[in-house]
Amino acid sequence: MKGLGEEFYALGNTKILMMPETKEILMQCKAKASQSRNIQADVLKKAFPTRDGALFANRKREAMRAAQVRYKLKYNKKQRAYA
Repeated sequence: MKGLGEEFYALGNTKILMMPETKEILMQCKAKASQSRNIQADVLKKAFPTRDGALFANRKREAMRAAQVRYKLKYNKKQRAYA
């Protein structure tokens, strides 16, 4: 609680009692920290834009391979039945 005098809050054994002004100051600090994290997250998203696209492409490719394997197994069984 740096920057706040002891008249704005009281510490108990299990609780912290705050004046409404203290709560407003804490909410402003929280908003500022959140904004900073959002900016940092945007920088990371711009630096690594292809990660999500690559994951999606890999999943799609694996699903397509699985479908092809199922089709080939089914087709081969039908071919054996006619032979």
